[in-house]
Amino acid sequence: MELIDEAHRNGARLFMAYRELGITIRTRQRWLGGRGESLVKEDGRKDAERRKPAGALSDHEKREVLQIADSPEYASKPPARIVADLADKGQWPASESTFYRILRENNQQHARGRAKSPNRKAPASHGATAPDQVWSWDITYCAPVIRCAATDRERERNTRYPQYKKGEEADRKKHLRETGLPALRRA
Repeated sequence: MELIDEAHRNGARLFMAYRELGITIRTRQRWLGGRGESLVKEDGRKDAERRKPAGALSDHEKREVLQIADSPEYASKPPARIVADLADKGQWPASESTFYRILRENNQQHARGRAKSPNRKAPASHGATAPDQVWSWDITYCAPVIRCAATDRERERNTRYPQYKKGEEADRKKHLRETGLPALRRA
């Protein structure tokens, strides 16, 4: 900005000075934000350094929250229960979300208490090498090929026999015997 200001003081047009640097006049307006010539607006991006909020907890208060969370009385309780307990006693060191944030910052936000952490393993799968070896109530647990075959069979049944009538029942059974499809009973 100092170079451009100096060039402008020496008679150069701002448009030409900014064009030489590859910057538009709009960028200059955004940088200055309606302020004086050399007062550049502070950085508004997320990475910019910001002042500490007035209501932020001090380091001493954060240590106090950690001390409470690590005490034997609350070591096995989640922050929601800790805050509720302390509120019943008339104390309010921090909010529930602040407890979670401080625990996360200190790598203590995990399963609290004596219980083992959950064991996540895939459900057992069953393989069939011959007919009638694996049975399931829900076809969504079957392999995709089997599910598609069952869906196709069901779709065929519904399109060929949308409404069963008393006289057509014999024709349907005869047709199923001829095609080799298993006899499906009406639901």
